[in-house]
Formats: sequence, structure tokens, C-alpha cells
Amino acid sequence: MKKNLKILQDNLGIFFNDQKLLELALVHSSFINENPEIHEISNERLEFLGDALIGMYLAEYGYKNLSNYDQGDLTLFRSALARRKTLAMIAKSFNLGLFLFIGKGEEKSLGREKESNLSDVFEAIVGAIYIDQGFIVTFEFLNKTFSDKINNIINLREFKDSKSILQELVQQKGYLSPVYEVIEIIEKGKDKIFVVEVRIGHKKNHLKSYGVGQANKISLAEFEAAIKAINFFNTKINTF
Repeated sequence: MKKNLKILQDNLGIFFNDQKLLELALVHSSFINENPEIHEISNERLEFLGDALIGMYLAEYGYKNLSNYDQGDLTLFRSALARRKTLAMIAKSFNLGLFLFIGKGEEKSLGREKESNLSDVFEAIVGAIYIDQGFIVTFEFLNKTFSDKINNIINLREFKDSKSILQELVQQKGYLSPVYEVIEIIEKGKDKIFVVEVRIGHKKNHLKSYGVGQANKISLAEFEAAIKAINFFNTKINTF
């Protein structure tokens, strides 16, 4: 175990004062269900903390470095980098899947390769770094880790697809795909302004409004509605 943790710390470039924190960050809930005598708790609390820290880092980076971006752009920038796909890619770069403590069932279902498990363990690692070494070291680690991803996403502008990002966010929470509906058409001379609402929920008859957008095209109004919904998710804890 100590040898594995040494290898992982070499990969991360972070050396923990409290090795037990790092070990805890690697414990998937499926492992404690089968091995309660080894670990009594999983990495979920550290994951929660790491998620918040990553969001804070990206929000601060965007505010300080992307002065030409409005609130909508900053929201999408943060969401694109904090989403499961991106975090799983970062986790793979550190080979975090190899170090996970997972149950036998999860092992058989290729749990070490699942995006959800990889993104979660990366968030937990970030939470553990913060508890062990504080803000400065954590933000330095995130700055180094996200550097290439930030440059790529700014150059490609791929974060502009707000509907795709929202789709991924709600899927992570186990909800139905967002439903967009034109709720009003405002006549302005020869022009029309379309007002679109995005609704999300577990069941079709229990959909809740999470954003309203307005534009001279339905597609643009949908994008604006999606941005508002994404911003809601990013600023609320345990939204549903």
C-alpha cells in the first residue's frame, strides 16, 4: 500500500503529510460495502469538497483572465472544464483508476475505467489536498493540472454548446433530458422575439423550470435558457 501511495504522489507531484487522507480519497463506496472492517467511510465527502474547490478555481480563473467573457460565457467555460468527461480525462492522466479501492462487483463491471468513478476520485483527491495542505497548494495544483485543458477549450471555443453541457449535467444527476418549449412570441414590428423555457425532472409530468431565454431565433433562445440552467446548477448545492 505504501509503495502504491508513493507512486501516486509522484504522479500527482503532491506529497501528503497525512497519508490516510490520500488513502481515503481512493475509497469507492462499493469497497466499504464489501470491506467495512478495512474502511468504514468512502471518499464521497472529500469528493463533495473537491467539486466545490474546482468550481471556485475555474470561476476565479475566468474572472481574472477572461475579461472579454460575459457571465454566460464564464458559466459555460467553468461547466465545460468541471464536467465529468474533462475530469475523467485528467484522472486518467494520473492513472487514478489503478489506485482505486473498489468492490468486486464494480471491478467486474470495469469500474476502474468508468468516467463517473474517475471524475469522482479526482474531485476527492483535490479535496484531500486542500485538507492536507490548504488553498495555495491546492490552487497551484489545479492551475498546473488544468493549464492545457484551459488553453485547448479557449482555442476551440467548444464550451459554447450550452445545451450539450446541460444535457451532461442532468444525466449525471439521473434526470430526464431537458425539455425546451417556446412559451411566448413577442412581436416587435417585423421582428419576433422567442421566449423559451427549459424544464428538467425525474418524470415527464414532474418537470420544473430551470431557465428562460429570449432571442430572435428559437435556437439562440434555447442556448440562453440552457446557460441559465447551468448557472443554477453551478451555484446551488444539492439542487434537486
